[in-house]
Amino acid sequence: MTSFLLTAVLVIVFYAVLCLVLALVVTTWHWLRKKTADADHTFWAIFWDHFLNILNPLEWIDFFL
Repeated sequence: MTSFLLTAVLVIVFYAVLCLVLALVVTTWHWLRKKTADADHTFWAIFWDHFLNILNPLEWIDFFL
């Protein structure tokens, strides 16, 4: 009986922590989207400009010319 209660408590604590972490991630994501939407670029436009442009061959041509 004790192991059953211990397992039940651990499962409840695990899911409580999981829900708190998920809520924190979703809240932070919405906050970042709102903060970047106020700027002239959206979050994804900034991400594309700074990180994914490396994959664009025209950027490499401009860099070397």
